[in-house]
Amino acid sequence: MVNTAIQRLTFEEYLTYDDGTDHHYELVDGCPVLMNPPTIEHFLITKFLEQGLDAEIRRLSLPWLTFREAGVRTGFSKSRLTDLCIVTKEQAKELLGQSAVFQTAPLLIVEVVSPDSIKSLSEKPQWTKLKSRLRKFSDRL
Repeated sequence: MVNTAIQRLTFEEYLTYDDGTDHHYELVDGCPVLMNPPTIEHFLITKFLEQGLDAEIRRLSLPWLTFREAGVRTGFSKSRLTDLCIVTKEQAKELLGQSAVFQTAPLLIVEVVSPDSIKSLSEKPQWTKLKSRLRKFSDRL
């Protein structure tokens, strides 16, 4: 019989976790959860949004930065990887020399929703309007 015990990590252990691969993990209740690589469409949407936000940040001379796939602490033993987030330069300075997991809330977090997620959400009435807006947005790409 093979022992497949789940490895639990403290948040601090998660910050330095390295399984020897280039895989990305989120921390869910102390357990590292492997994230599937995004689709090319996902990357294109994220890049489009990042370029637009960066241009506006530069135009307004704001002391903000955008990051793709940065971590954000969401609880005692939880961390999520963002598709895109905006943070202050001060928040970024606090993480120099460390893992890019923000422990203070970013100014903005963007999550690009996959078509499969939209299907499951579309069964809920409150998401009907959002689904329509997402289709219009993706048609413009």
